[in-house]
Amino acid sequence: MITFNRAPSSISTLAGLTISRGSLSPEFSSGVTSYTVQVLYQVTSITVTPVTSDPPSTLLVNNVALTSGATSSAYSLTVGSSNVITVRVNAQNGVAFTTYTITVQRLAASTVSSLISLSTSVGTLSPAFSPSQLQYYVALSNSVTSITVSASVTDTNSTMTVNGTSLLSGATSSAYSLNVRNTTFFVNVRAEDGTTVTSYRLVVFRAPSAVSTLSALETSYSQDPDPAFSELTLAYTLSVPNSQASISIFASTVHPMASVTVNNTAIQSGTFSSLFSLRAGANNLFVVRVTAEDGVTITTYTVTVYRDPCMY
Repeated sequence: MITFNRAPSSISTLAGLTISRGSLSPEFSSGVTSYTVQVLYQVTSITVTPVTSDPPSTLLVNNVALTSGATSSAYSLTVGSSNVITVRVNAQNGVAFTTYTITVQRLAASTVSSLISLSTSVGTLSPAFSPSQLQYYVALSNSVTSITVSASVTDTNSTMTVNGTSLLSGATSSAYSLNVRNTTFFVNVRAEDGTTVTSYRLVVFRAPSAVSTLSALETSYSQDPDPAFSELTLAYTLSVPNSQASISIFASTVHPMASVTVNNTAIQSGTFSSLFSLRAGANNLFVVRVTAEDGVTITTYTVTVYRDPCMY
């Protein structure tokens, strides 16, 4: 009887090596034993899956036994290139072995905190948008009462707020009510590192109203002035008997922020003035001046009241 003893295999190579994140450099080859991998900052761990060339050989990944074709535990990654993973293949003969080394570089957190676009739902930015330009101005008419802001970040890992409210990159904010004259918006972009912040300032100017007309004009006398009131009719007359020794004027503005005076005395819109004495047998002129919110536009109405003379 002849007995043949087959020598144990001395093969200690890998047939395959993959990682959960990033790409091996160079590409895997059984005869190449040193690799590097670069991953982004947000990648905090990685696994490896090695496959042996010879089934009887065994594996150690960072000195922990692993079955060929299985996936290792997750290895935590620190920022930098100090993350080294070793895959040791021990041949069946217990003597031969090959060690594969993977060096993983986890990139530092981005410090990019800029915008690539910024716009409003109405109006045009001045100056035109540029990522490095941090101050903008938009001029709008008084009829525009609200506005939305849209913006996109340069680095998708950064975050953004508009006046303290979070906004996703590329999204449009809720509508913001506009003050007359200036309303200020701050668009803050915080980089991935959590520290670097860039603040964009947007001032929206809403012009004050130029409406300086009345919606009603009356007197305390029982009859209305002539002609019948119209917003665009500026001169009125009224005759009263001698017994009407005084009179007050009622005025209501079209725009709530317009102001009104009667003979240079301010009254609140929608109310009567104080009583004015009437001279008998003469025309009594009442000047109702309406000043628009802009402080410039003025419309003047007149009411001429004739009081009959005393008949003795």
